[in-house]
Amino acid sequence: MKKSLKIFATSKWFDLFGVALVVGIAIASGYLNSRLDKFVDWGLWTALVPFGLISVTNVGISMLSTRF
Repeated sequence: MKKSLKIFATSKWFDLFGVALVVGIAIASGYLNSRLDKFVDWGLWTALVPFGLISVTNVGISMLSTRF
């Protein structure tokens, strides 16, 4: 059991699965297409900021940064 948990904890494939899961849920929920103007009122330029895409990309990089 201990060996199985160690393999699971150090597996790059499960990290990739986790990123795919995050991206899939973001797409399914519509969060990936959110814009910053939906959350703040800082002017017209916020409609141009793809907040969801930036957020999901940051999560993916963060999840994979310790493995690759």
